[in-house]
Amino acid sequence: MFDAVRQIVGNRYDIVRELGHGGMGIVYLGRDLRREMEVAIKLCGRKNAQGMLWLKREFRSVASLRHPNLVELFELVANDGVCYFTMEYIVGVDPWVWVARPGRAPLGDTSTLAPLAQFAPLRPLVRAGAQAGAAPPEIDFSRARGVLAQLAEAVAFLHARGVIHRDIKPSNVLVSKGTAKLLDFGLALDRRRIEGDLARENKIVGTPAYMAPEYVARQRVSPAMDLYALGVVAFELVTGFTPPQKKGEQIVLPNASRVNPDVPADLEALVGEMLDPNPARRPTAMDVATRLTGAMSQPPSQPRPKRLGERFVGRAPELERIVRQVGDPSPRARVIVVRGPSGAGKTALVDEALGRARIAGVLPELGWRGRCHERELVPYRAFDFIIDDLAAELAGDRTLAGMIEHAGALGRGFPSLGPALGTSLLDDAVDDLRVERERALIAMTQLFDLAIADQRAVVTIDDLQWADDDSIELLAFIVARVSRPLTIIATWSDSSASSERLAAIVERLGGAVEVVALAPMANLELAELIAGVAPAASLEHIRAAIAVAAGSPYLAELIARELGEESGEIDPVHVESRVLRRLTWGERAILDLTAIATSGATFDQLRTLAALPAARITSVLRSLEDARLVKISPSASGEPIYSCYHQRLRDAAHAAIAEDRRRTMHLGFAELGERDHGPPEQLAHHFEHAGERARAAKWAVVAADAARAQLAWGVATDWYARAIELGETRYRQQLAECLFLGGKLAEAAEAYERLADSASDGGERWRVRAAESLIKLGELERGLAVLDGVLERRGKPRARNRITSTARTVGVAARWLLPWRTGAPADDVLVAANRVIASFLSTPYPIEAFEYVLRSVSIAQRAGDRDNHGMGMAMLAVYLGISSLGRFGDRAIASAARSGAPYPRMVAAGAAGILATLRGDWAAMRQSHGEGHRLCMKLGLEKSWEASFLRTYEALGEYFAGEPARAITILDDLAETSDDLFARALIGSYRARALLLDGRLDAARAAERDVAGAPVAKRGLPAIYRQLFAGELALADRDWIRAEAIGNELARHARREWLSAIPAVSAMIDILIATAELGRDDPDAARRALQRARKLERWGRVSFYYVTALRLRAQAELRLGNTAEAQRVLVQAAAAAAQRGSNVDRLAIDRLLGRPVDLGSLAFAVHWSTAGMV
Repeated sequence: MFDAVRQIVGNRYDIVRELGHGGMGIVYLGRDLRREMEVAIKLCGRKNAQGMLWLKREFRSVASLRHPNLVELFELVANDGVCYFTMEYIVGVDPWVWVARPGRAPLGDTSTLAPLAQFAPLRPLVRAGAQAGAAPPEIDFSRARGVLAQLAEAVAFLHARGVIHRDIKPSNVLVSKGTAKLLDFGLALDRRRIEGDLARENKIVGTPAYMAPEYVARQRVSPAMDLYALGVVAFELVTGFTPPQKKGEQIVLPNASRVNPDVPADLEALVGEMLDPNPARRPTAMDVATRLTGAMSQPPSQPRPKRLGERFVGRAPELERIVRQVGDPSPRARVIVVRGPSGAGKTALVDEALGRARIAGVLPELGWRGRCHERELVPYRAFDFIIDDLAAELAGDRTLAGMIEHAGALGRGFPSLGPALGTSLLDDAVDDLRVERERALIAMTQLFDLAIADQRAVVTIDDLQWADDDSIELLAFIVARVSRPLTIIATWSDSSASSERLAAIVERLGGAVEVVALAPMANLELAELIAGVAPAASLEHIRAAIAVAAGSPYLAELIARELGEESGEIDPVHVESRVLRRLTWGERAILDLTAIATSGATFDQLRTLAALPAARITSVLRSLEDARLVKISPSASGEPIYSCYHQRLRDAAHAAIAEDRRRTMHLGFAELGERDHGPPEQLAHHFEHAGERARAAKWAVVAADAARAQLAWGVATDWYARAIELGETRYRQQLAECLFLGGKLAEAAEAYERLADSASDGGERWRVRAAESLIKLGELERGLAVLDGVLERRGKPRARNRITSTARTVGVAARWLLPWRTGAPADDVLVAANRVIASFLSTPYPIEAFEYVLRSVSIAQRAGDRDNHGMGMAMLAVYLGISSLGRFGDRAIASAARSGAPYPRMVAAGAAGILATLRGDWAAMRQSHGEGHRLCMKLGLEKSWEASFLRTYEALGEYFAGEPARAITILDDLAETSDDLFARALIGSYRARALLLDGRLDAARAAERDVAGAPVAKRGLPAIYRQLFAGELALADRDWIRAEAIGNELARHARREWLSAIPAVSAMIDILIATAELGRDDPDAARRALQRARKLERWGRVSFYYVTALRLRAQAELRLGNTAEAQRVLVQAAAAAAQRGSNVDRLAIDRLLGRPVDLGSLAFAVHWSTAGMV
């Protein structure tokens, strides 16, 4: 009979019979063969995506909520278009059967019903089998109060967690041995989805008789609608009559006493308030529960579980800050970090804030929750559950996948998304793993944008202090790129080490993060909390509890529970240990297993390892949940996961387990996980702590390889390191590579050196990688020393002086250009060494690096490597352009662009932008850099050194164009993302110069101090730019003598380093010195300035320096009294400035010509750059 159902649920459940069905699903009674217990199984009643959505939402709304008066949900299963979940099977009776006084006669005086003719739709509640028209039974009002109080407590519990039931009615309630259970959450809306789900509902849903007037009229959803429905239920239970069930009919119910004169006055008043047409005047669910229990004149007919105190205490300012951020509709991502010591109530605060945001109507429509576990080393673990939820979003809307750029990288980086993306999208892998990773992270931010769409979203992440570096990297990408209203709330438990890490994260995220620090809770608030949980506790006990709690609400509540449950004198010290000692053997066994588990234990794991019957496990878990010692949360698969309620409790339980027993438990988890193909991270952890080092090493390697495949360098590094410690030394290469790719350059250099020392072939390729790591780290001399050793052993030593280097450069160029050139096959080690020198020494030592640029171009051309040849030609174009002040470089750029591949085209676009800058063609400059930036984004290189290179020269172009504000915006962004120390030094100098040009003198001075403290700013081009800025700062201070001295020393330094051979460097130095000489108002100095200006005029005829040279020349003529000549030169300068002059030069020339122009924000820059002559 149930063969079709059995095909859906498989062989785990034996279907017994159908229990009921409705519009949202069909419920069957089944026997869970694994748990050895009866369960109710609810199947999706609609074979479509919308039906599955309803069922999943019902499960997720309350899956992690536990309350004595709510039905318990177990597991959710969804695959192949079929969805079902299991829940507690309750043997009970309808509430009206429970409240009918057994064995008593019906209402005696039926004449009281005569005036009710006007309320003809009311029907009497009668027992099954009774005659039609029979009078309702006599009511046991004590039982009615008990049932209603329990239902009110359940509703209050839901409302406190932002869930609105929307379908409270007697058929959704069962009473079992005096305990009322609220069922069926098919219409429930949690606080994350109210607005979004209502928007998708095109008709009123629910049972008409229990619908609140405001919902029928305006579809207004609020907690008050549940109170109205509860009021209708209360009316039924105390009168014995039920309202009509016809759609479209909304009647005003009479006073309860008019239907049943025996209804007590307080009950009649309470029912009337719950049925008030104005939702604002209805009481809250907790008010109802309190009034019902407080009004009982005698104990209820059956004992009820004690109600747990649910009212949140204290933290008003912190709540206000979080609610304000959550309600912010700005289309951007922002982060709130709630930090405090363990037990400060961080998670409770976040939950309360979200509940208040819902009540205030500002809670986002979408929400996801993640959690980090101390002992769970999985890639992107802060977002693990969230990514699984996004996979469901993708599966539900297949069109999303086609809208994601780099979907292939996304699927490879986050395998759980792969099936939803489709295999057709997974074919664009690239060899450069940095590019692959960045593409995956960018694609993930696109997925967030698409999933949020035109809604708002909130993400909560518990225990972010345990997040891996890769999670933090993803968080940074989300903050930088998501353009939808997204609030990420994370909790952070403080320690000295974690505080330093949090400071680094806050610095990286900048203005997008707000930290909410929780101070110890005030004593008055602790007293309120303790008294609320243990109202009978003595003042002496409360004071003692406050002292022990020491500001911790967690400890205060734990102590209060003990005070509320025990009699006699209680010492509120070592309360966690005492709680553990009071547990039964079975309870302690289960709690210990959850303490040992890495990130919680499944029911099957607990049953197998505790060796207890399933029914006993279920009973123990409920007891531990009621005592708030164990909590439950749904896994991505829907299976419940059990874990210790709090980290402090877990630590106490873990510490109390004997070492031998601890090892046995770890081994049990490990072998069970191995049998069930569990996560390799958990297997490695448990085998290691069980003392099985070889087996732990095996799984550590599997975990590391999986993390590396996901491009999660931080997690892969941890697992490879652990595998090596456990004896798997074969994976040192993978460790070194993950350290390098993850940006841990010092450790990477050491790892590569160790590889080289142990390699049988001398390990030269590893030494080149070590050198690259050191140079990127800023350890230039150490890196060069390693490279020199490699080159010397290869018979290709680096030139020891610039004369030799220049001669060798000429020789390389000749061999490359001659048509008869031939050569031996490329030496891979030399190719790698050439690449490192050409790429990373161009900033500190550009003259020497030029030789290796040519070598790289030559080798690539001989090898037919078009991509590397194109990249080399683009770098050559930059050298040619800078060396000729813009005269040459176009042919090299054209050659680079011909490769057709995006990477060389990107570098070529950057080179074209630099050439356009030198030529003063600002429109072309912006167009070329924009194209380079576009290609960089397409390649997924947003945070790479390539992106830093492109954006740095774009900012420099804006600076030379006289647009300092634009330059500062670009450089501020780069300062947060660049990981190349030489690039950072240049960025710092450029930013300081832009601040000075923008007239922000104090900020420029502060920037100078930062730049001066960087060791890498003392050599090569960074040193030139640093000193150049110091000279410009002296000009701004009108200290002409100091500025000239700085310029002269700079010229000598440039000559010593052969940097004066680069005309662009000489031009900047000449401009500094000439301006200082003009400021001295001395004829001899003016003549020297005139000579410098004429030299610059000859050299820079095609560049923007030509305009500056003409201006300086005219100023010198003015100082010398040659007004007519100065006027002639200024006219010439104005004509040139119209074509390629900077804003500063144009304004200065106009003023020197006597034209009435507004200098605007550049007034200060014009003043000091003209030596005060304007």
